[in-house]
Amino acid sequence: MDKHPTYRHTIECASELYQNSREGLPFATTSHIPICCYNRNSTAEVVTVDISTPPSPQKIEATKVEVLTPQKVEVAKVEVLTPQKIEIAINVTKVFEAKVGEVEVKLPLATAPRLPEVKVVVDKALPEKVPIKFNLTRALEAGKVANDLILSIHDKSSDVKVSLQLPKNVEILAPQPVKCLNVKQLLKFPETPKGWINVTSPIDIGPSGIKFDKAIIVNFTYTDEAVKKLNIDEKRLTIAYYDEKAAKWVPLKSVVNAEENYVYAKVDHFTTFILVQKPLPAECKVSNLIINPVRVLTGQIIEINVDIANVGEEVGEYNLTLKVNGKVEASKVVSLLGGAKETIKFNLVKEQPGVYNVEIDGLKSTFTVEAPPSSKCIIATATYGSELTPEVQFLREFRDNVVLSTFAGSMFIKTFNAWYYSWSPIVAEAIIQNQVLKEAVKVLLYPLMGILKGSVAFIYPALSFNPELGIIVTGIVISSLIGVTYLTLPLTLLLIILKYKKGKIIKTVRVKALTMSWLSSLILTALSVAFSSSLATMLATATLVLTTLCISAWILAVKLIQRLP
Repeated sequence: MDKHPTYRHTIECASELYQNSREGLPFATTSHIPICCYNRNSTAEVVTVDISTPPSPQKIEATKVEVLTPQKVEVAKVEVLTPQKIEIAINVTKVFEAKVGEVEVKLPLATAPRLPEVKVVVDKALPEKVPIKFNLTRALEAGKVANDLILSIHDKSSDVKVSLQLPKNVEILAPQPVKCLNVKQLLKFPETPKGWINVTSPIDIGPSGIKFDKAIIVNFTYTDEAVKKLNIDEKRLTIAYYDEKAAKWVPLKSVVNAEENYVYAKVDHFTTFILVQKPLPAECKVSNLIINPVRVLTGQIIEINVDIANVGEEVGEYNLTLKVNGKVEASKVVSLLGGAKETIKFNLVKEQPGVYNVEIDGLKSTFTVEAPPSSKCIIATATYGSELTPEVQFLREFRDNVVLSTFAGSMFIKTFNAWYYSWSPIVAEAIIQNQVLKEAVKVLLYPLMGILKGSVAFIYPALSFNPELGIIVTGIVISSLIGVTYLTLPLTLLLIILKYKKGKIIKTVRVKALTMSWLSSLILTALSVAFSSSLATMLATATLVLTTLCISAWILAVKLIQRLP
């Protein structure tokens, strides 16, 4: 210090300026503020400068840096921007060029009565292994921050600024008394989750283990250039911290000010922080509610399908709830990756007939449950073992959707049911108890299934312009084919027996009689349907079916007999 003269004057602290402004007084005409000092071959020169200030707020700058040692930095610039704010900025670029192990910043907080901001400025990216230590010795009273305090690091190379805002009286909770806060940039760090965009490098703030009795604020600023370069959505910017125990990044509830380009979050401990853009949050949308079938019998399975899509970018879980008549019937938790879509299926069985209202996430539909005839009396059900088999369902749909959809068909079914259910329970019971009989009946039913399916597929649709005509013609075709398939063989055997007994073939006059009966029943059917006569239609359709069965089998049987030697 002897080689370099030291200038000393009376020092009046900046708090006097502030206090005068609060009382409505102009600034002091002259104030003496310690401005700076700079390094000369590791020897410090301290300079105190007199500064005259006008009554209005004045920005006061100094450009020199005091380096007490290669590791310690004093005040480099004092700004009195307004009577309420005093900012202290310290440029440590040259200190870093000296390749020091750390930089310690002393805070002259005794001169700042309210909200001082201590800002460290670097022209180049903050070196990874060189922490900046904010010396809090003057800022603490009994382990608590004496005044509101902002500690910032401004990296001019990327124009990113990170700030810590410690409110007055916040208590630092740590195993040992804390004198310094350490801040450093990490260039090597745990990978952030897939889909995150890193806006800044992580900033490690310590010492580790520090907690606070109330929240402090971590604030990141960014630039419009970074927004354009990274193509980020400012609304999705988030501050995250690294949880060392869980070994993962945890996003914080962050507040974004897109106009002034900053993001802040409240924290209660120190760790590593980073500014990122998170992916679009998971958002699940439900669509395309389909019920199949919409008309069922009691005990039959109803399948309910609905599509669910995650239109966000993060993995999401969604609880799908199926409501029937306003009551929760079932629920499923669906987990979907971002952009994924899946069809979810629910199966229902209802034992009570009625109309049921279905709702899934606001989508609504209905299905109808009907009471079937006594299922034990149905031969097909006994043969195939369940009402849910495709064969039984086809027979039921043929009856309900084709035959019963017309007047003539419904009248025939009434007559048929009266005859069919008078003996079918006994046969069905026998089939259930005898496996051989069950398999034999299955073989017998194959031709019937083919006849019905072919007629429904080709004949009835061709005459759909007139359903009554369509069902009558379809009935005639079906009856003819059933007669040929099931009655021709036994009738042929009967005729053969009669031929050998009486020595002659049955006269074809019998065919003419059947034909006249068939024509009469056809005409009666047409007239009874035209006049909507239920009793006449029941009698006419039954006669038409029976005569069609007989005449088709008789004609083919006679032809076969005539070919015999």
